[in-house]
Amino acid sequence: MVIKLTLILRTLINYLNSVVMDMELVKTYQLLQESEQTEEVIQIKNQIKASLHHQIKTHFKEVFAIGTVIGYDTVKDEFTKAIQAVEKQQLV
Repeated sequence: MVIKLTLILRTLINYLNSVVMDMELVKTYQLLQESEQTEEVIQIKNQIKASLHHQIKTHFKEVFAIGTVIGYDTVKDEFTKAIQAVEKQQLV
Protein backbone atom coordinates (compact mmCIF):
# COMPACT_ATOMS: atom_id res chain seq x y z
CA MET A 1 0.00 0.00 0.00
CA VAL A 2 2.81 2.43 0.89
CA ILE A 3 4.58 1.65 -2.38
CA LYS A 4 1.42 2.40 -4.39
CA LEU A 5 0.93 5.71 -2.56
CA THR A 6 4.57 6.61 -3.16
CA LEU A 7 4.17 5.91 -6.88
CA ILE A 8 0.98 7.97 -7.02
CA LEU A 9 2.67 10.88 -5.25
CA ARG A 10 5.69 10.71 -7.57
CA THR A 11 3.39 10.72 -10.59
CA LEU A 12 1.50 13.70 -9.24
CA ILE A 13 4.71 15.61 -8.47
CA ASN A 14 6.10 14.88 -11.94
CA TYR A 15 2.86 16.11 -13.51
CA LEU A 16 2.85 19.30 -11.47
CA ASN A 17 6.50 19.95 -12.33
CA SER A 18 5.63 19.48 -15.99
CA VAL A 19 2.77 21.98 -15.78
CA VAL A 20 4.98 24.52 -13.99
CA MET A 21 7.66 24.06 -16.64
CA ASP A 22 5.10 24.59 -19.41
CA MET A 23 3.93 27.83 -17.81
CA GLU A 24 7.51 29.04 -17.46
CA LEU A 25 8.04 28.34 -21.16
CA VAL A 26 4.90 30.33 -21.98
CA LYS A 27 6.12 33.25 -19.87
CA THR A 28 9.54 33.11 -21.52
CA TYR A 29 7.95 33.02 -24.96
CA GLN A 30 5.85 36.07 -24.11
CA LEU A 31 8.94 37.94 -22.93
CA LEU A 32 10.71 37.02 -26.15
CA GLN A 33 7.74 38.38 -28.12
CA GLU A 34 8.55 41.79 -26.66
CA SER A 35 12.25 41.51 -27.53
CA GLU A 36 13.95 42.50 -30.74
CA GLN A 37 13.27 39.65 -33.15
CA THR A 38 16.84 38.65 -33.86
CA GLU A 39 17.69 35.32 -35.46
CA GLU A 40 18.60 33.91 -32.05
CA VAL A 41 15.32 35.06 -30.44
CA ILE A 42 13.30 33.57 -33.29
CA GLN A 43 15.20 30.29 -32.97
CA ILE A 44 14.53 30.13 -29.22
CA LYS A 45 10.85 30.94 -29.78
CA ASN A 46 10.61 28.12 -32.32
CA GLN A 47 12.22 25.71 -29.85
CA ILE A 48 9.74 26.75 -27.17
CA LYS A 49 6.82 26.24 -29.59
CA ALA A 50 8.10 22.77 -30.49
CA SER A 51 8.49 21.86 -26.82
CA LEU A 52 5.01 23.08 -25.94
CA HIS A 53 3.53 21.24 -28.93
CA HIS A 54 5.15 18.03 -27.71
CA GLN A 55 3.91 18.69 -24.17
CA ILE A 56 0.30 19.19 -25.26
CA LYS A 57 0.37 15.82 -27.03
CA THR A 58 1.73 14.25 -23.86
CA HIS A 59 -0.96 15.91 -21.78
CA PHE A 60 -3.66 14.60 -24.11
CA LYS A 61 -2.36 11.06 -23.65
CA GLU A 62 -2.49 11.58 -19.89
CA VAL A 63 -6.05 12.90 -20.12
CA PHE A 64 -7.14 9.85 -22.09
CA ALA A 65 -5.59 7.65 -19.42
CA ILE A 66 -7.54 9.61 -16.81
CA GLY A 67 -10.66 8.94 -18.90
CA THR A 68 -10.32 5.24 -18.16
CA VAL A 69 -10.89 6.14 -14.52
CA ILE A 70 -13.40 9.01 -14.55
CA GLY A 71 -15.16 8.08 -17.78
CA TYR A 72 -14.77 9.37 -21.30
CA ASP A 73 -18.01 11.36 -21.16
CA THR A 74 -16.55 13.43 -18.34
CA VAL A 75 -13.35 13.94 -20.34
CA LYS A 76 -15.42 14.95 -23.37
CA ASP A 77 -17.35 17.49 -21.29
CA GLU A 78 -14.11 18.98 -19.96
CA PHE A 79 -12.65 19.18 -23.47
CA THR A 80 -15.81 20.93 -24.65
CA LYS A 81 -15.43 23.50 -21.86
CA ALA A 82 -11.76 23.94 -22.72
CA ILE A 83 -12.52 24.48 -26.42
CA GLN A 84 -15.15 27.06 -25.52
CA ALA A 85 -12.64 28.87 -23.31
CA VAL A 86 -10.07 28.87 -26.11
CA GLU A 87 -12.62 30.23 -28.56
CA LYS A 88 -13.55 33.03 -26.15
CA GLN A 89 -9.87 33.84 -25.67
CA GLN A 90 -9.38 34.09 -29.45
CA LEU A 91 -12.13 36.72 -29.62
CA VAL A 92 -10.30 38.95 -27.13
